[in-house]
This record gives sequence, C-alpha cells and structure tokens, in this order.
Amino acid sequence: MLRRCAMMGAMADSPMPEVGDAHARPAEEVARALGVDRGVGLATDDVSRRAALSGPNALAPAERESVLTMIREAATEPFVLLLLGAGLLAVVLGEVR
Repeated sequence: MLRRCAMMGAMADSPMPEVGDAHARPAEEVARALGVDRGVGLATDDVSRRAALSGPNALAPAERESVLTMIREAATEPFVLLLLGAGLLAVVLGEVR
C-alpha cells in the first residue's frame, strides 16, 4: 500500500493505493492510506492526477427497463401465476359467483 505525508507533494507516476475495506476502517486510517490530510485536502495537481488515474467521481447511469419488460416480469412471478391458475380453476369448476 502506498503512503505519503501531505507535505511531500504529489506521488508522480505512482499508482493509486487500494483501500478495499475503507468502509470498515476509521476515517483517519483511510486518509493516511490514501495519502490525504483531512484538514487540508488535496492539492489541485493531486486532484487532476487522481482523476486521470481513476476516472470521474460519478456513478454509471442506471439502465432503464421498458414498461413491457416490467409487466412481463410481474406477470411471470410465481405467486401471480398461482393466483391466475386458481382463478382459472374456479371458473372451470363453476365456483364463480
């Protein structure tokens, strides 16, 4: 894992450190592992370099499902099919009032 002090400047040509379990670690420890001083933040050149290495800080847009796909998925749910079967059986047996 790469570590550096915030006063040392940017890590030129160094890959971004991986902090895979950042959600389970204290914030100070994650900041230290990423080479960031939480009180100061990143220098502009560090921001540009990290953005170039890891891409934009954005989520990929969600894929939209068509209405027909949603209807088909809802209609083929096991419970819906069970109700449909029970309804048809009631009609066939003459139990509809």
